[in-house]
Amino acid sequence: MQHSLKKMETQAEGLYLEWHDGTPPELFSWQWLRDHSLDNVTYSPKNFQREKSIFDLGGIKPRAVEFARAQSLIEIEWSDGIKSEFSIGFFESLLAPKSLLGEFQKGWPTADQLELLEFRYPTFLTSDEELRRFLEQLAVFGVGLVEGCPATADATRAVLERLGYLRNSIWGDLWTFENNEEFNDFAYMPVGLACHTDGTYSIDPPGLQSFHCLLHDGEGGASCFVDGLAIAEEIRAQNPAHFQTLLELQIPAHYKARGLEIRAQHTVVQLDRDQTIRQVCFNDNDRIPFWLGFEAMAEFYEAYGHFYRLANDPARQLQLKLTPGTVLVLDNWRVLHGRQPFSGRRVLCGAYHNREDFESLLRQLDQSRDR
Repeated sequence: MQHSLKKMETQAEGLYLEWHDGTPPELFSWQWLRDHSLDNVTYSPKNFQREKSIFDLGGIKPRAVEFARAQSLIEIEWSDGIKSEFSIGFFESLLAPKSLLGEFQKGWPTADQLELLEFRYPTFLTSDEELRRFLEQLAVFGVGLVEGCPATADATRAVLERLGYLRNSIWGDLWTFENNEEFNDFAYMPVGLACHTDGTYSIDPPGLQSFHCLLHDGEGGASCFVDGLAIAEEIRAQNPAHFQTLLELQIPAHYKARGLEIRAQHTVVQLDRDQTIRQVCFNDNDRIPFWLGFEAMAEFYEAYGHFYRLANDPARQLQLKLTPGTVLVLDNWRVLHGRQPFSGRRVLCGAYHNREDFESLLRQLDQSRDR
């Protein structure tokens, strides 16, 4: 078997490694290597934490270094008797890190490219395989639907807690709301909403957002959904200058009501280390005044307007009227949602999940795919 490691050389400062695939060679210092040793004296295999700090170990040096080619392992014996093993894959994962979601995602520039699988309420609550399939649906397309859920808050909670604990926010953990103009927010009014992501005013915008329409006795109110990932990739390909502006300019937003004034600022697009798109954060309604100078503001209006027009193009959107029985879950770091005006009484419940909890579930899914 041809190993990706081409050359290994011990030097005074560390371990020099070259690769067959043209990855630039690296010199890994002895301090770094000992710091990352997973031996059971330095590192606890039970709780996955360091038991000894590199800063308490002093001037420990390597005594012997071997490459066990059959196992693709580099073995190091240290001057204090500790033995470390490093797989070649360990170095490769650090030199060429891959986005967690990038392994799954499939953009949908138009709704007919979105593949929505059917998930049923009773099975979803009890089947780990059904949950696994649902998570994969969310990871690939950013949208998932569970059908047949009783139109109650308790039943909705049962569905959503399959994805982990609910995020507590200014709205509570599981929130129920209806059109009520006493609340100072367009979400509570029977008006249309342009496509947006939630929580642009939050330092840590929610990772997942969920909706369940419990009651609607009027007309209108269809929801629209659009893939922010596909929009960002289109802008990256067609207008790199606009894409760079969306990467760099911090857009401030706020929530101001009920004695609260919460503020944060985010770029519209964030990238992972491998240059895949990690997050889209966009809400024109919650944007607040800011000034960056004449030229920078002109660049902002061009790039932000480009994104806004694509996000609100009906030809790109999935149009879906939420009805009792359907629980909809969105990747709020990717998929934008909006709403048409409506009449009558409309009652929704829903919740948020933290991003790190969603990604934790995906790592487990990714590991199960490798087995």
